[in-house]
Amino acid sequence: MGCDCLGIALPGSDTQLRDILNRANAAIVSFRLFADGDWAYEYSSAGCDRVFGYTAAEMLADPHLWLSRVLPEDRDTKIVPLFEAFFREESVTVEYRFRHKDDSLRWISATYTSRRDEAADCWSVTLVATDISSLKRTEASLRQYERILSATPDGIALVDRHYRYLLINRTYMTWHFKRREEIVGRSMHELLGDDTFENIVKPHFQRCLRGEIVQYEAWFDYRTQPRFVSVTYAPYMETNGTISGVVLSLHDLTQLKRAEEALQQSEERFRLLVNASPVGILQTDVQGNCTFVNPQWLKMAGLSPEEARGRGWSRALHPEDRDRLLREWNETVRAGGEFSGEYRFRTPEGRVMWMQGNAVAARDAQGNTTGYLGTIADITDR
Repeated sequence: MGCDCLGIALPGSDTQLRDILNRANAAIVSFRLFADGDWAYEYSSAGCDRVFGYTAAEMLADPHLWLSRVLPEDRDTKIVPLFEAFFREESVTVEYRFRHKDDSLRWISATYTSRRDEAADCWSVTLVATDISSLKRTEASLRQYERILSATPDGIALVDRHYRYLLINRTYMTWHFKRREEIVGRSMHELLGDDTFENIVKPHFQRCLRGEIVQYEAWFDYRTQPRFVSVTYAPYMETNGTISGVVLSLHDLTQLKRAEEALQQSEERFRLLVNASPVGILQTDVQGNCTFVNPQWLKMAGLSPEEARGRGWSRALHPEDRDRLLREWNETVRAGGEFSGEYRFRTPEGRVMWMQGNAVAARDAQGNTTGYLGTIADITDR
């Protein structure tokens, strides 16, 4: 393909029109296209330099320059097929990648219009090309943001001031077991039900519309399963500072809540077992200081919980056994081992009882000692 002439004048136009076209933030070009695929430029605006990086003179000095700077895959799949559209006198818009004079890769959007000129036996084609690289980068960032939203396990939604959904992510759809079009455009009370909306959602939502970041936790009956959710509402602000909606972020705490409830139930069973146990039970910290004793231990020792706390439990020891037992106990604590021994208790009333005491170290998941758990049994009758 070649160029037969350098026509940088705009035939039949005045200086004012030329100035308007040259100041446009676009490359405006007209050319004649012949049946053999050759073309001849009629007009090229100053915008070519801004869009492509090359002046009209540079382009025309090398007939293949412009096409050589189009990425090969776009040249073959987007540019070459345009000629058939030109011959059919169609208007068409195409986006392609162009290697700018500064060697940066630019995205170009070009709109072509074509009409047959029977007198000249050619087609007159006009194009308006703009650099849309910034738009493409924005689109890429938006796609990346959409992928991030789709990948997050949290439910995300944007809701306007009238409680209508504007945007949702994949997790939010999955929880409700609905398609995007079944949620976007609908109101929250339609999706969540009047009771949940009025009693749980709406009061928090209205606080957020007044500019407050709101956080709360609640159970929600989703179609797939009930979920205990940590909810955050953040005001969605326009560039002028007005609040036009609310961004919803929902974090599923169901497993944690179930585990917490199971732990509470386990702790309650343990408490009932400890309180009803016929043996005395004592718990200490890692230094061996008493932090808990059960009712049976207090009954045997004749002490109150306050009196037993810390090293106060040793008050229950018989004076003749106290030094020995404390020495053995301190050695157990230093070694982080186990304790087993027989010794006597003497109550404030003077009653003496023989005890069998045992203690083991309590350890965390990493094997570190966190304290000791001990038991005592009355062996006086033995």
